[in-house]
Amino acid sequence: DAACTNCLPGQYSTAIGATSDLCQGCPTNSYGPEASNKQTDCTCNAGSAGPNGGLCIQCVAGKYKCTTGDAACTNCLPGQYSTAIGATSDLCQGCPTNSYGPEASNKQTDCTCNAGSAGPNGGLCIQCVAGKYKCTTGDAACTNC
Repeated sequence: DAACTNCLPGQYSTAIGATSDLCQGCPTNSYGPEASNKQTDCTCNAGSAGPNGGLCIQCVAGKYKCTTGDAACTNCLPGQYSTAIGATSDLCQGCPTNSYGPEASNKQTDCTCNAGSAGPNGGLCIQCVAGKYKCTTGDAACTNC
């Protein structure tokens, strides 16, 4: 007696009584176990988000996802940034000293100098020397008193 052949990992088939290989590949950026019998058995890979069995989109820069499944990508925290697309771990890096960036920042230049410090966005921010001040964030220069 010949046994039925399972669909391979990463494939599924909804056919009952199939007499040929009707296995279909899971959607892009997703994976399913051997012998999957429905498209929703395909879950998004780490680094990608979307519904089970549906379109899984890679996490954009500034976000990451460590697990498989339908969970959303996680934002880098305020004061951090990441340029990685499809990150499968927390690759968020801290902004340079005396600077700060918003949540989910996707490039180092999102880090702007704090009030009281001056320098280029994403670069070295130096505190204003005695006799100078800066009330705003960003790349503006310190002002004389």
